[in-house]
Parts: sequence; structure tokens; C-alpha cells
Amino acid sequence: MLDDELKRLWQQASHEEVVRYNKTRLLDDLNKELKRMEKGLRNRDIREVVAAIAIVPAFGFIAYVKGDIFLIIGAILLVLTCLLIIYSLNRARKYEPKGLDTSLRDYLQQQKTFVDQQAKLLQNVLYWYILPLFVSMLFIVRGLSHEISAYAIMVFLAIGLYYLNREALKKDLVPLQEKLKAALEELEE
Repeated sequence: MLDDELKRLWQQASHEEVVRYNKTRLLDDLNKELKRMEKGLRNRDIREVVAAIAIVPAFGFIAYVKGDIFLIIGAILLVLTCLLIIYSLNRARKYEPKGLDTSLRDYLQQQKTFVDQQAKLLQNVLYWYILPLFVSMLFIVRGLSHEISAYAIMVFLAIGLYYLNREALKKDLVPLQEKLKAALEELEE
């Protein structure tokens, strides 16, 4: 009887250690993935903002100097689109987690909110990024050229941008959302 009781206690203790180890490993893996995602998003935002800042004065100057009305309208729309892009990226950044000085649960909840906002940004990329750029470029191309091939290239680029963003959402953010949800549920238990 004593052997059976000792065996049961041993099996119970080792199971709890495995579960504790698995939770720690899960959280470590999740934290590494979150850091990788944050670095990628920071790089994306820097690229987009630098490009927008470079475009604003260049196309502002074109709108001022050129005489073609389509080019002027396109340049003004492109400047406004760049400002919209900067605003949208910065608005999504306000949900970025503040740090690890909170509880683990609060930190994971902050991360989930941030990842959810980034996913929402990619889900709506057609409306705040692709369509405004596309419309701006339609006017610019109309002001510079009447070639059908230029319009076809723009359509293919817009479709490509849309699917690249959808793929990033599906491949990177949705699995991360699920892992954060699972980690939060695990902490609830």
C-alpha cells in the first residue's frame, strides 16, 4: 500500500512539473514570437513613414509646378493618402504594450489588444492604403500618360498588395492572436 501511494505521489508530482515546464516554455516561445513581430512591425512602419515623408514634398511640388489638372489632383490626393497612411500606422501604434512592469496577465492582454489592432489594420488595408493610393495613381498616370499598360500595371500592383497583406494577416497575426488567447485562457485556469 505504501508503495502504491508513493508511486501515485511521484507520478502526480512529475506531471505537475511537466505542466509547469510546458507553461513556461509556451510563454517563452510566445514572448520570442511577439518580439519578432514587434520588430517587423516597427521596420514596416519606419519604411512606410519615411516613404510617405519623401513623397509629400515631391508630389506637393509637382502639384504646384505642373499644369495638367489630372496630375495636380493626383499629386494632392497622393499627399493626402500619405498623411492618411502615417496617421493610420501611428493610431495602431498607440495600442503597443507599455512594458513588463505589469502582471503577466495584463501584459498578455496588452499584447493581444496590440496584435488585434494590427490585424484590424491589415484587414482594412484595402480602404486606408490600397484604394487611396490606387485612386491617386490613376489621376497621376492619366496626367502623365494615356497608355493602357500603365493602368494594367497599377491594377496588378494593387491586387498584389492586397494579397500580400492578406497573407501576412493569415500567416503571422492570426496564429499569434490564437496563441495569445490560449495563453490568457491558460492563466485563467
